[in-house]
Amino acid sequence: MAQKDSFEGGAFHPGFPKGKSSGVLHVNPARVQFTCAHGSFDLPLEGVQVEEGGASNRLLFFKHPHNPDCAIHTDDKSILDHPSFQHHRGMRGQKTAIGQRRWKGRAVVIGVFVALALMVLGLWTAKGPMVGVLARQVPVAWEEKLGETVFKQITTRARLIEDPALQKQLEALTGPLVAGVKSERYKFKFHIVEDASLNAFALPGGTVAIHSGLLLRAESPEEIAGVLAHEIAHVTRQHSVRGIIERVGLYAIITAFFGDAEGLLAVLADNSGALLQLKFSRDFERDADEQGWSALLAGDIKPHGMITMFQKLEQEHETMKKKAGALGGLETPDFLSTHPHVKSRIEHLDGKWAKLGKKAGYRTFDLNFKEFQNTLRSRLSQQPAPAKGKK
Repeated sequence: MAQKDSFEGGAFHPGFPKGKSSGVLHVNPARVQFTCAHGSFDLPLEGVQVEEGGASNRLLFFKHPHNPDCAIHTDDKSILDHPSFQHHRGMRGQKTAIGQRRWKGRAVVIGVFVALALMVLGLWTAKGPMVGVLARQVPVAWEEKLGETVFKQITTRARLIEDPALQKQLEALTGPLVAGVKSERYKFKFHIVEDASLNAFALPGGTVAIHSGLLLRAESPEEIAGVLAHEIAHVTRQHSVRGIIERVGLYAIITAFFGDAEGLLAVLADNSGALLQLKFSRDFERDADEQGWSALLAGDIKPHGMITMFQKLEQEHETMKKKAGALGGLETPDFLSTHPHVKSRIEHLDGKWAKLGKKAGYRTFDLNFKEFQNTLRSRLSQQPAPAKGKK
């Protein structure tokens, strides 16, 4: 292919109308020449200076110290590959310098994009720790108020079993567990809710509710303690509060993290109802299992009850699946609907139990568990019938 010697371009010259004109550049071994309708001039190749300019450095400018008022330019950067430039040592050096500056510029742009990407990634990675720090800034009084508000909503459609004798028996079961938790921030309050489903839940601030169905289905105090240890861990680890904070979005989290704590508290107050539908993440569930397991051991309570109770919940789930199969629908036990991934968690806890050296010799509860369950059944049968239109 023939070598290209002419390139479209323009020039600045005092003799041109308005000092500039469009034309053609010609390159030869001795000079760079510009020709247009208004005349022509040239710049000696020896000593010519080349630099990028214009918007986004899209142009190449040729200047010479002997003609400081003149300049020739083109946007065809292939001109630098012309043999006259390739064979000229001074021009080769300038071409290399231009290439290096171009790559440095690109590197800066790439660096800025990489920095922005890392910043976003860093903020996202730091989201969890930031949420944890923010949750710890929430006053315990706010958590208690939040939990009490939600609990009142629940008890408008579910009845409490309020019996002093039964409550005293329940305290014989929960006392050692609370001692194992060793929480100075929360004062736990346990309530029995009349509900045949297998469920228990804990609310911010320390309110814990246990369904009568769960108490009657359990075969030992250790099974009840296992579920409650898990629920208490959701409180001490502030999973509900952290879940609500995460729901408001990264921008709100960053804003609150850097000073707007009052806004965060307002968000918590406005989202108290969301706790009723809040499902814990897999990480939160595993964390509650781990913390609950440790609390059981600290209270000298046999932790295997957590495994067997979770197995009952999983079996209940399978039974309900079979019943619902013919109807084309599936109901999930309340506990599983808000505490998913039980099967994998059971496998994990089985592994922990297998590695645990102590398999027997744990505390004996000061409670006749069968008598406790019989008392509960008796109280349930004595409960007044619900008012018309209410559960």
